Amino acid sequence: MNLLKFLKLKKVGRSNVLKLKGIVNIKHFDRNKNLIAEETFNNTITNAGLSPVSSLLGGLGGVAYKWLALGTSSTAATAADTLLAAETTETGLARTSVTSTQVTTNQTNDTFQLLHTFMNNSTGSVTLQEVGIFNTSTANTATLLGRQTYAAKTLASSETLQTTYKIVIA
Repeated sequence: MNLLKFLKLKKVGRSNVLKLKGIVNIKHFDRNKNLIAEETFNNTITNAGLSPVSSLLGGLGGVAYKWLALGTSSTAATAADTLLAAETTETGLARTSVTSTQVTTNQTNDTFQLLHTFMNNSTGSVTLQEVGIFNTSTANTATLLGRQTYAAKTLASSETLQTTYKIVIA
């Protein structure tokens, strides 16, 4: 059975169905490393992201999802998204490659995790409201696996946003 079709199946008379679930945790710190706000939320897995996941799982090639990006739009995430609505390129906040790890959520090593601390290196404040996970650094050719918006976080110069992005395979 094609994995892409398998991922879309609903639990109907089956005890095991493979699903991807995104979970994001963001922590906003001031320049003295004091926690200002923390938020954890589920994200939206995109339709475009499923085919590359299928290729990776099947050993058919593809590029790993190891790029995190932030954006300034509050436009709600949908499964049809292919990019962030307004990706930022501000110094220290632009899309970046992140080392991935495996962690345990429900079963041993069932979760792919990216962790990165973004720092606003610009001279002004930047308000961030969206996050996404991509498979390349190039905005126009990357595939978006997941995207979500969150309550606005305004980062002054030298403030940070620690982003932990998990994809749980359940």
